Amino acid sequence: MNVPHIRIEIDDIGKVPAVYIDGKLIKSLVRVHVDWNTADQDGVKLNSYNIEALGDNSTQQGYGQQAYSKL
Repeated sequence: MNVPHIRIEIDDIGKVPAVYIDGKLIKSLVRVHVDWNTADQDGVKLNSYNIEALGDNSTQQGYGQQAYSKL
């Protein structure tokens, strides 16, 4: 069974979402930002995500990716 690289579950917009990376629940979330767009009239789109959490010893961990494409 394939596990999605990133899965974000939002049950209530006022509560912390559940974020899984490679099937592992990320605890102590600080920030989750997803920006996804359809292509504009020129076929250009820019999509990105940024996830920040506190790791061991309260060190900040970050996961992110940005993709630019022109169709």
